[in-house]
Amino acid sequence: MNGWIRMLWVLLCLPLCDFFSTSTVTLGVNGAQIRLVNGQSRCSGRVEVYYNDQWGTVCDDGWTLANAEVVCRELGCPRAVDALGQAQFGKGKGRIWLDGVRCQGTESTLTQCAHQKIGKHDCSHMEDAGVLCAGKCVYLFIHLSVFFLLLFIEKYESFLNKRKPIPLSS
Repeated sequence: MNGWIRMLWVLLCLPLCDFFSTSTVTLGVNGAQIRLVNGQSRCSGRVEVYYNDQWGTVCDDGWTLANAEVVCRELGCPRAVDALGQAQFGKGKGRIWLDGVRCQGTESTLTQCAHQKIGKHDCSHMEDAGVLCAGKCVYLFIHLSVFFLLLFIEKYESFLNKRKPIPLSS
């Protein structure tokens, strides 16, 4: 996503969402969980996995939109907008659980995607992965944009109909 589009998203769309909430969902592998941290809504943030009684991050090596799509769907967010790396949502602490994650985009959970052995990595927290998912706010933003566009058109047509015709001089 281009920088100016991301800034527009943050300024206009995310304020309509739930601020600073964390989304957590149970995964199918050994009762693991996944969550997004430090985002501006429940549908954005650094990806963290709970495994062996510890939260840990996911390395951004090979982090793609397909990976983000799986995370977003798993957390109940409509779709992935961006797959972010380089600790865009801040550096995590503790373990780095997943590295080399390679999703097709159709998996139900992140741990169903191909990845290195859990806990095996060659990353630092400077490489923590994050996602930006479209939440309900995207749909609200689109609906509001259409509403204001239609309102503008209606007011403009009304203005055109009320103005006096300019007489043509001969």
